[in-house]
Amino acid sequence: MTEAFERANPEDFDEIMDLANYVFSYSGDRHDFPILLPKLYKKEYGTAIHHFVAREDGKILAVVGAFPMRMLVAGETLLVYGIGSVCVHPYHRNLGYMKTLMQLAHEAITASGADFSCLGGQRQRYQHFGYDRCGQSVEFTLNKANVRHRYGREVFQELSFRLMSADDPFLEICRGWFTRRPAHVIREPDRFFDIQRSWNADMWCILANGTPCGYLTASKDGKEVHELVTGDGRDPAEVLSSWIERKNMDTLKFSLPPYDQNGIASLSTLCESVLLEAADNMAIFNFPRVMKAFLQLKAGYAELPDGSLVLSVEGKTPFRISMQEGRAHVVETDEPANLILAYMDALAFLFGPLGGVASTALESRCAAGPAGWAGQERNLARSWFPLPLFFDFLDNV
Repeated sequence: MTEAFERANPEDFDEIMDLANYVFSYSGDRHDFPILLPKLYKKEYGTAIHHFVAREDGKILAVVGAFPMRMLVAGETLLVYGIGSVCVHPYHRNLGYMKTLMQLAHEAITASGADFSCLGGQRQRYQHFGYDRCGQSVEFTLNKANVRHRYGREVFQELSFRLMSADDPFLEICRGWFTRRPAHVIREPDRFFDIQRSWNADMWCILANGTPCGYLTASKDGKEVHELVTGDGRDPAEVLSSWIERKNMDTLKFSLPPYDQNGIASLSTLCESVLLEAADNMAIFNFPRVMKAFLQLKAGYAELPDGSLVLSVEGKTPFRISMQEGRAHVVETDEPANLILAYMDALAFLFGPLGGVASTALESRCAAGPAGWAGQERNLARSWFPLPLFFDFLDNV
């Protein structure tokens, strides 16, 4: 038997799809990846080359996909990779194939100059590869009773929803509204609709008295709203209340990034419950670039105090973080550190979902550096962190 671990070739597409469909269907519900993820697995997109494969005697028996994306965050462009379609043939497990392919993928990702990557999956499995639960996602649950008691039965009669198609005349307008968000993956025009209908979702145009004013993307049953973007600044509470009434649903769920302060303020006074969750499993490759972008993003909605800190993260060059009159600066330095963090502790301390809720506990897992970690440094850190790392559901792979 001969084994090979390598990047896939374009002609491997059909075999990759056959394996992924078989493995994920074998483990649970039936899967058809070209239907589930058309943004990745339309054959004409030529995405086979973004996979790493293990072969036995020429046959592909394991796959790891690593898909590059560009993300615009507060004016900074970051290179992000989504890890997905991770699978091993059930008769060839426990041979180390996934571990080898993840290492191969990470070597390629690092060589590309990537800033961070994200994936879904069981937490401890991917901690071995430097991923942990990072970012913040604010999940709201809205029910019919909330809407009826707040607005009555005549809910925003001017609003209606129309199912969109690939040739919808307002599709490009919707994409333009999406690009106004302060943080977003740069979605190519020719893939925008395929992104919207990935993960078994439907895209709906929001109309006010017949005029498009935004779009909403939701699960087939409408109970999970994945994305809501308006072009006229309309209150999301009004749109979701109208949606739940028009669809005659009992309840729905909707998540917002922490930087959407207006949406959070609006929904927090209406919805039945709210949860603060991690956004995804993430690994950070370039701490200075990621931190500068998301610290600047946070400065756009929170008044962050001026000051500077030097942090040392295991395996990385120390870096100085500074805020000055609303501008973030993060650069590598040889200055003595205020705080020394193990890599996994750095993910929790800088990007984790608990943030100020457990700041004392998170700090206790780190070591004071030679520059000292006293009241002033603690206060800066508790004001700045956690950073609002967030990745839209529809961009997941």
